[in-house]
Amino acid sequence: MKTLAKMFLALTALAATSTWADGKFDVGVGFEQFRWREYDSAGTQLLEEKGPRFVMHGHYEDWQPGGAVFGGQADLYFGSVDYDGQTQSGTPVQTDTDYSGVRLEGGGGYLWPVGNHGIGIIGSVGFDSWIRSLQDSRTSTGTFVYGYDEDWYTFYARLAAAWNYRDSVWQHRLRAGLKYPFYTENRVPDFGVTLEPKAGTSYFINWETHWTISPNVALGVALYHEYTRYKESDPEPSYVGLVYQPESRQWVSGARFQMSF
Repeated sequence: MKTLAKMFLALTALAATSTWADGKFDVGVGFEQFRWREYDSAGTQLLEEKGPRFVMHGHYEDWQPGGAVFGGQADLYFGSVDYDGQTQSGTPVQTDTDYSGVRLEGGGGYLWPVGNHGIGIIGSVGFDSWIRSLQDSRTSTGTFVYGYDEDWYTFYARLAAAWNYRDSVWQHRLRAGLKYPFYTENRVPDFGVTLEPKAGTSYFINWETHWTISPNVALGVALYHEYTRYKESDPEPSYVGLVYQPESRQWVSGARFQMSF
């Protein structure tokens, strides 16, 4: 995590070389409401995790009403959320789950100018990696349940309808479209197994607005929502027998305060 923080600070330092004429560099912090659910093959919910996570964000992108646009972003996120689920035998259990991860994404597209507006299509590819650490707990009958870690890695593609607006004071940006997590691994070291959940069609929407306070600096806010679906994996042998990753669905809604250079 220290290395990731250094990378984030290095990206922030690049802001000194950016101008509105070339593009914009955003740095920001915020919170997101996280929810994760898993379902068996019959559609019955097995568990739910929910709670807030803290986010650090860095983003560079061409900021213009029309033409080719390119950019990339990096996010660090972490937090402890509530776990409400069950043991392998079906006994209810509640505990906490700690999350920490990094997300990297880059892409580009084209916007057709209409006055101060730009409308077009943007595509991107990304990588999301996180540690999901389930804490030790006890069932309602007092039975001790050991926690364990899961290491998740997913590669995804996104395709969005895009809208930009810019005048001398305000800049707005809207992205909405589909996400497809085309390759995912869930590595569980304590079980000696790597599971590969299959891709499910997902969606996202992102809104940003900025207020220019000087020729090269603006303050802004971003609001976003994303839904990601991972289909059930094939069963794999492990130290405890055959195991699989149930169908999993993730919802993330967040708000972020930003400064743009």
